[in-house]
Amino acid sequence: MVVKVRELEKRVARLEKLTRNIARALALMAYEREELREEVEEALRDYLEGRVDRFVSLGDL
Repeated sequence: MVVKVRELEKRVARLEKLTRNIARALALMAYEREELREEVEEALRDYLEGRVDRFVSLGDL
């Protein structure tokens, strides 16, 4: 049972990392589009200043 829990924890960690990487790539793509640049900058600022827990929600862009 302990082995299964550890394996699940590893999978969750990989999925979280993948989600962060996808969000970063999408944010970069959105930033390159002029009309979304301000929204991306604002969402990133909020994340860096600790106003949000994660910078993964595309709803913030």
